[in-house]
Order: sequence, then structure tokens, then C-alpha cells
Amino acid sequence: MVTLGTVSDLDRSGLGDDVTKEYHVVAVNIVGEGLDSLDADAATWTVPDTITDLAAVGGLNKIILSWTSPGETGTEITLYTIYVGTTAGTVTTVIGTHF
Repeated sequence: MVTLGTVSDLDRSGLGDDVTKEYHVVAVNIVGEGLDSLDADAATWTVPDTITDLAAVGGLNKIILSWTSPGETGTEITLYTIYVGTTAGTVTTVIGTHF
């Protein structure tokens, strides 16, 4: 149990990615503890899921990439990092980011 004094919110940081916690709160005065609140739970954000349906189509002096974006995992996706290589399995060079 953590006693916090008189507050109406609590910010818990340093929990790591994809951590779920469940909480309930009890008010206390000099007479004793009140009844438990209803439970509330939340999860910390995590990295996005895998991009799917990556396709590359060659054209006149260009290559066009397309993909299906993964769903959000607590926060919106802010950019995509694109890597390129000359053969399969040698994708090592970052050519930029895209949003």
C-alpha cells in the first residue's frame, strides 16, 4: 500500500513497454478507510506491430513501395524508416523516413 496524502491523480512512470496494471483507490480519514473504488486498468504503450503486405513495383527509373500500416498500440505511428539493399537478406542502408 502507498499512502499519498490528499491527491486526485497519480502519475506512475518507469514501467516499461506493454505493462498492464490494475488499480483501486480508497479514501481515508481519521475514522478509517472508506469503501474500495471500482477497479481501473491501463497498459503502457508498446512498439507498433509488423507492417504487412509490403510490395515493390519497378517502373521507369523508379521503384514504388506500398504497405499496410499496422494498428496503433497506444500511440499513433509517427514515421516509417525505409531500408534498402541490393539483394534479399542484405537490407542494411537507411534511405530515409516517410510519413
